[in-house]
Amino acid sequence: WEVALRLADAPGRASFRLHRYVEVGVCVRLARGIFHRTRTVTLSPRYLLLNETGLTLLVRQDGGLSMQRLPPARDAQCVAWHWPDTSSRQRRLMRFGLDDSDGADGLEGAAGGVWQQGWSGCVCLGRVGDAAVMIEPRSARPGPVTLDVSVRQVLGSMLCVVSRRESGRPPYMLENLSSSALRVYQAGSPKPVKLLRPYQCVPYAWDVPATRGEGGGAGGGNLLAVEVEGSSPLVCGHYALDRVGEHR
Repeated sequence: WEVALRLADAPGRASFRLHRYVEVGVCVRLARGIFHRTRTVTLSPRYLLLNETGLTLLVRQDGGLSMQRLPPARDAQCVAWHWPDTSSRQRRLMRFGLDDSDGADGLEGAAGGVWQQGWSGCVCLGRVGDAAVMIEPRSARPGPVTLDVSVRQVLGSMLCVVSRRESGRPPYMLENLSSSALRVYQAGSPKPVKLLRPYQCVPYAWDVPATRGEGGGAGGGNLLAVEVEGSSPLVCGHYALDRVGEHR
């Protein structure tokens, strides 16, 4: 494909798509020293993944069926990622899973098949920032695995670094200290509802990341919907979990 690049513009970053499966990042910089009149053009994969968890991960596009194995990185070696479906409105959202084909090495008590179809919440590769996602197994044991995800721009590429949270603590912990069962879910998310039984405590993480200006939290953010099971009329509330304090 022939692509026109305006190299005469001020130094900056851009990206273009060669075809529907490959995206390339372009970074234009001024050379240093006596070469300051020269512009250096660097082409690199638009999206790079770096697995620092020590575990073999599975990655897939949100809403897609195809998966790609992401082995643990050696010597900080990155893996290029290309979106299988570029026509999807959510093509920049990715989910992580654990590959248990080798027995899920590094997870005590993990048995083959336990992690099958267990996927994390979404990660947006098109926006710089940090997030925490949680992979929940199909059975109660082993427990959820929390991953820290950091997206940074390096030259013309978006670098996604995935690491395992050392403390293992989830982003949120939901406690139901009432005598009623509660239904909790992320407002606006299609993910199945969680049932929080009386006096039960469960780890929680968002399923879909919020962008600035979305949601009803301070400055934009996700909202947790809480419904009282069996109430008539329905008793429901929406709460911003990142706003510390009491809510009604």
